[in-house]
Amino acid sequence: MKLMIISAGVLALGLSAGVAMAQTSSSGGTDAAASILTDAATMKPFFSDEAMATMKSDEEVKAAFNALPAEQQKQMKSECQNATDPKYKDFCTKIGTM
Repeated sequence: MKLMIISAGVLALGLSAGVAMAQTSSSGGTDAAASILTDAATMKPFFSDEAMATMKSDEEVKAAFNALPAEQQKQMKSECQNATDPKYKDFCTKIGTM
């Protein structure tokens, strides 16, 4: 009987640990997967090179931003306001002026 209780406890602990390990952030979401700033297809029009290290001119960035659907524009501005990674600083500064 004690063996069954211990087995049930181990099973419950194992199942709850598996769920916790699958989580990618403390909020329960998968923030990296949903980020528009990390989506290469969305970000590519803003850069002039394949490595996406050199931004296009201000006019081209504005045109690329205006070509996005309104919902993506809103998401991009929101993510830029909350971005803490320095690699987004220049990009988000330009987006913030639009």
